[in-house]
Formats: sequence, C-alpha cells, structure tokens
Amino acid sequence: MGVVSCAVDGTLSGGADIPDYFPATLHAEEDSYYWQTIPNGVGEDHWFRDDKLTAPNSRDFSLVLNHVSATAGTATVRVRLKGRTKVQTNPAIIQRSISTAQR
Repeated sequence: MGVVSCAVDGTLSGGADIPDYFPATLHAEEDSYYWQTIPNGVGEDHWFRDDKLTAPNSRDFSLVLNHVSATAGTATVRVRLKGRTKVQTNPAIIQRSISTAQR
C-alpha cells in the first residue's frame, strides 16, 4: 500500500494587523572570569562576568540594544548576583567567651 497525500493551497488570504511591538525575552551572559574555589561549588556555575566586587565599590556595565522601538515603552532588566560574606573570626575570643560563660 502506498503513501496517501493531498495538496493544500497555501496562498495567503485576508489580512492581519501588524503590531507596533511585541514582547521578547533574551538571556545573555558574558563569562570571562572562572571562580575555581567557589564555596559549596558542586553543581554551581563557576563562570562570572568579572572578578569579585567588594562593597562599597561599584562597577558599571554597558549593553547594546538593537532594534529598539522609536516610541516610548517599558522594559524589565534582571541582573543575577552571587554573593558571600566573609567574617573574620578570632578563635581566642570565642574560647574566652565560652570559658566566661561556663563560670
């Protein structure tokens, strides 16, 4: 038994409004710094845009937006940061506190 097929006319008909804009999602990242010793790093992304940023410093990043609408609109830009806190501890002070509490 052979394959059965039929022809369908695909000519465009009618009309539709062309939208002024449409929503789009873009995920982009630039991975130029590899953090080899990332804490709890098993299964984590080790690649980052740049080396660490220590408070209260700041850093500017630029991006290029192509095909931007000429009319006013709104956009949402999300940035994901990975952070950690490194607290210096002094074991002698901790031991002294424990000894004082036990008296």
